[in-house]
Amino acid sequence: MVNRLVQKYPNYVFIKIKTNSKDITNIKDKYMALRTTSVQQFLHFVRFKDITLLSKNATLLMFVDNKIPRLTDDLGTLYEKYKDNHGLLHIQIETESVFGNQISFRV
Repeated sequence: MVNRLVQKYPNYVFIKIKTNSKDITNIKDKYMALRTTSVQQFLHFVRFKDITLLSKNATLLMFVDNKIPRLTDDLGTLYEKYKDNHGLLHIQIETESVFGNQISFRV
């Protein structure tokens, strides 16, 4: 099935998303993105278009083959390097609270 899509849409990559995070509830599990889309653009799209209930203190972490790709990498490069034999790029997305709690200082 994916191989037919690859032939029909050669400028796109086909992505399968997995997550174990309980903070991420309503995420789609399959995406089709342009090869020139950067990791940062893709994470922004997923964060603000699909995951609407995520806390503002949480950030998304993306793993490809148990590694965090650079935000400037494009999906086409990752796809060619890590796609499976079915033509899918498997991405693991997790959340992490990076901003912590607000601390008030007294002088």
